[in-house]
Order: sequence, then C-alpha cells, then structure tokens
Amino acid sequence: MKRKYTAGIDIGGTGTKLGLFAYGGKPVEIWSIPTDTADHGGHIIKNAAESLCRKMKALGVSSADMEGAGIAVPGAVKDGIHAEVCPNIGWMHRDVRAEFIEAFSAALLSGQIHAETAGREAYVAGEKKREPETADTSALFRTSLAHINSSITCEEANDRGCGFFEPWLDSELLPPSFRVKVMNDAAAAACGEFTAGGGRSSRTMMMVTLGTGVGAAVIADGRLINGVFGCAGEIGHMNVNPTETEKCSCGRRGCLEQYVSAGGIVHRMKKYLESGGKSLLDENSLSAENISDAVYNGDELAERVMKETGSLLGRALATVSCVIDPGLFVIGGGVAEAGEVLLTPVRESYINTCYPPSAGARIIKAELGGNAGVYGCALSL
Repeated sequence: MKRKYTAGIDIGGTGTKLGLFAYGGKPVEIWSIPTDTADHGGHIIKNAAESLCRKMKALGVSSADMEGAGIAVPGAVKDGIHAEVCPNIGWMHRDVRAEFIEAFSAALLSGQIHAETAGREAYVAGEKKREPETADTSALFRTSLAHINSSITCEEANDRGCGFFEPWLDSELLPPSFRVKVMNDAAAAACGEFTAGGGRSSRTMMMVTLGTGVGAAVIADGRLINGVFGCAGEIGHMNVNPTETEKCSCGRRGCLEQYVSAGGIVHRMKKYLESGGKSLLDENSLSAENISDAVYNGDELAERVMKETGSLLGRALATVSCVIDPGLFVIGGGVAEAGEVLLTPVRESYINTCYPPSAGARIIKAELGGNAGVYGCALSL
C-alpha cells in the first residue's frame, strides 16, 4: 500500500500558506507564497497549485501518493465547494474546487510528476527517510475529526452543508480517490486547534483569527457550526460602531474588522499620529507587528492602540458568549503574535462585560500559530 499524503492550502489576504502532511498528520513541510490579488484574485489558485506541484516534485511525492487537498479561503463557504464572498482577495461566487482540480492537473502535467513518475522516498519533518509500506490514511484522518459531526451520516452532512463529506473528484492525472474540500479559513484554523492545538481538551470553543481580516469559527459540543449561509462565526463583520463613516471591505460601516485586524490597528495608529500623537515609530513604516513590539519598548501611544484593540475584541467575545457559551476562546493569526500585549486587555475587557456565569471561559493564544489553518484544512479531509 502506498503512503498517502494530504495537502493544506490556507489563502490569506497577503500570503498563502501551504503544507504537505504525511501519515498520521505529520507535517512534511509548511511554506508560504504571496497572495496575488490582481485580476480579482484570478491567479491565486493557479499559483498555489503550481507551488504545491513544485514541492511534491522536490520531495519525490507523486499524484498517486496524494489523498487530497483542503483549501481554506477568507470568506463564506456553504457547500465545501464554492467560495461565496471573499472581499479581501476579490472573490465572488467561485467554484474553488473545480478551479483547483483544473490548475493542479495542468501543473502536474507540466511538471511530469503524476502517477507514472512516483518517487519512492519522502522527506519527513526535514529528514530524508525511505518510505515504509503503510496503511491508507483516509480512515485515520477521518478518525482525527470523528467527534465532529459524529452524530450524522455522510449523506446528512452533505444535506446540512457541513462540508466534511464531499464527493470525490475524477481527473486523468489524479487517483480516483483524490478529494478536494473548500472551507472557511477560520473554520480550518478552528479544526486545526481542535485536533492538534490548544483546543484538544475542549468540546465547545471559538477560534478567532486576526490578520488582514478577522475570522472566527465555532465548534459546539464537538461539531463545527457552519450555519445556513456559511457565515457562522463571522464576528469580523459584527457592527461595533454604528457611527463609523469609513467603509469596511465588506461594504458596511463599523465592523469589528475595521478596528482589530492588522490594517485596523495600523489605521488607528496613523490617525493618532496625524492628530499630534507621539510615538517611537515612523508613520510611514507602520505594521501591526512593530506597533505591538513598540509597547515592550515603552511606546505609550502604541500601548494605547493595543489596549483599545484588546478592549474591543474582549467586548465582542463577551457578546458572543451569550449565544454560544464556549469554555475556550483561541486567538490566532498574525496579530495574535503580540501575545500578552493583546491578550491581557482582551481578558480584562471580557471579564468586565460578559454575563457573569461565563466569566470562567479561557482566552488563549493559538498553539499552532499561523499554521492552524493549514493543519485544519489538510487534516479534515
């Protein structure tokens, strides 16, 4: 029996992270490429497919060795196939699965790494090893998320739009069992943390990702909640300021994302500097990362911005807790790398504004960091 691999592709507003995983969910390699949003994001899938093929060729992995690919997108996904609205990358109503199959097949043909040129060695966690004969990983990967949607059949999962059991796809260059699943990026991150990260001990949790945008996903009693329109957990577009005059990327005004995303943090810092605020930072080279770093260097304006960010997010989580009552909030994405500079004000704000019985919920940084999404979409196949 050939060793099987799965791929994860986590598409972000500025970067796309890819991962190749071997038997047992062990990462072979995780890498990143820029996200090209030109032409309404028309090159994103092609670039990801070609990058994956180049990596497979370098590692001696053929298409026959591949079990499938999970693709995480920064927007609503209702059926495990189509991306409905992804404003940060310019997508509207795209058949991501079909587009990936076409691009991946073309890249395989171009790179001549389909089944006939199967390599017999793999690089596992950076170390070259001879491939042992092992069992198919399909059952293992399904078992790793067996407690999610475990109470419904595959057919019922499809009927409900859960996206965990999607049809298998055929391609002349791919094995008949090759599978592609599309999911929301925050849902992918939630699945990653739930199975391999900070959420392993929790049954009901919320994952929040802070990056170019703000995503979130809910796992309730071990089940990922998608919602009727694929928008469950989209707290980034929760209105937190009805008087806001500037537009969010979604077209609305006053969304949480406008204040606690990486761009929102930079925008507020710039406004303070323009109104006479003093900082150690240069207005022309601001980033969420250097703003949070400046707090450790005693920058009072940067500290003010990060405290405001944490306070807004904490209040939003307190509101959410009244609906889903999670025992755990996991905060991930690039902004979360600020650590306690962000998390301390989040916790303080949450405790001060939540319904008192919910005050015991834990708020932690994602254990898998920026890799949570690529883990989740690869291992949930």
